[in-house]
Amino acid sequence: MKNQFFILAIFISTTFACSNDTKQPAESVNPAEVESNDINQAHADSLVQYVTLKNSLVQSDPAATSIAAKALEQSLHDEALIALVKAIGATDNLESQREVFGDLSDHFINTLKTVDIGSKLYVQYCPMAFDNAGASWLSLSEEIENPYFGDQMLHCGTVDQVLE
Repeated sequence: MKNQFFILAIFISTTFACSNDTKQPAESVNPAEVESNDINQAHADSLVQYVTLKNSLVQSDPAATSIAAKALEQSLHDEALIALVKAIGATDNLESQREVFGDLSDHFINTLKTVDIGSKLYVQYCPMAFDNAGASWLSLSEEIENPYFGDQMLHCGTVDQVLE
């Protein structure tokens, strides 16, 4: 029963988070992909909010990105991650948001590598991000939807690693 409630809560939160946006979400959050017996509630909540934040960057929407960052902040317990998310939420400059998202992604990926996730997460990488310095992000799908370039180079990148 608790798992069914959790799945319903994720579905409702992701549905309504995107309902005021005229664009389709880049990657929908399938609760079955996030829910696992091995991943704790805090990590699951954070992952759902992280994907929502990533999607807003894919859509190149700085206002939605600020809102998603503030929602993600509420689900985090790691002070370093909270500081990064606050920096994203404090600006409406899309390029600044993307730069901080790169640092957030690196830290979040390292955090999730220490957790038995129980389902697949894709670490994706764009070699052209940040003047060819490159940057990674997490995805629930193998399909590349680049948060660093949005629709300018939506499919630029590769799957660098699969976390299970």
